Amino acid sequence: MELHAEDWDPDGVIIAVRGDVDTYGAGQLQREWQLRTRAGRTRVVLDLSGVRFGCSTFLTVLLQCKRATAGAGGQLVLLEPSDFCVRLLRTACLSASFVQASQREEALAKARSRA
Repeated sequence: MELHAEDWDPDGVIIAVRGDVDTYGAGQLQREWQLRTRAGRTRVVLDLSGVRFGCSTFLTVLLQCKRATAGAGGQLVLLEPSDFCVRLLRTACLSASFVQASQREEALAKARSRA
């Protein structure tokens, strides 16, 4: 799994996730998210377009990030979730629980709308 984070605003970050997200990778994602939110990035866009697989821990981390970001007054947006992510969220009956966007500018606008 690969992670790449890019600050797009003083309080916004895009975290791109690529590859297979196993338990170790989910922990890496959670640590990156925590690092960025502790630095004041409460408008978080997770680019999930390159995720090929994710374990149950990955789903748990997504839920934790969503709840904690909202609790901090921010917004978490899933950018272009891969087919795998769409199926995972649908299977877990969580599709409607996440704000989603199909394009970068749309995701940034949605992230700005809440914080």
